[in-house]
Amino acid sequence: MKQKSFRKNRFVFISILAGLACLVAAEQNPWQGWKHRLPIVLTERNAATAGRIPVDVTFSMFAADVGDPLKEIRLVLKTAAGEKEVPFQLSRVSTWNRDTDDVKSLPTITGMITFFDVAPGSGMAEYTLLYGNPAAQAPSMPPT
Repeated sequence: MKQKSFRKNRFVFISILAGLACLVAAEQNPWQGWKHRLPIVLTERNAATAGRIPVDVTFSMFAADVGDPLKEIRLVLKTAAGEKEVPFQLSRVSTWNRDTDDVKSLPTITGMITFFDVAPGSGMAEYTLLYGNPAAQAPSMPPT
């Protein structure tokens, strides 16, 4: 009889640990609500100009994947400690749709983000443009 009780308690203990692990993982990755990612890799970087020269990136995404670009788009920098949000300016956002008798396409949203490369050092820096989170609120970015 004690054997069954031990197994039951062990199962409950393992279940609690698994639940806590999920909570910790969710706290460590605040970006899990964003369903889509566009990688941005900067290769020709110089530590002397880091944070001083604006970077312009044009993007295109399926309109069905993003409800409100002004609320949903985020930019993060990949670091050893995880992903860090980076301030950016969003401009030239437009929706494109070509649906004629001859040509059909899926509607897309295009635009440009401008940001300062804040990655330390020189060499490659990996950024990611996140989108596809209908529950997101507009980001509050500090002035750059």
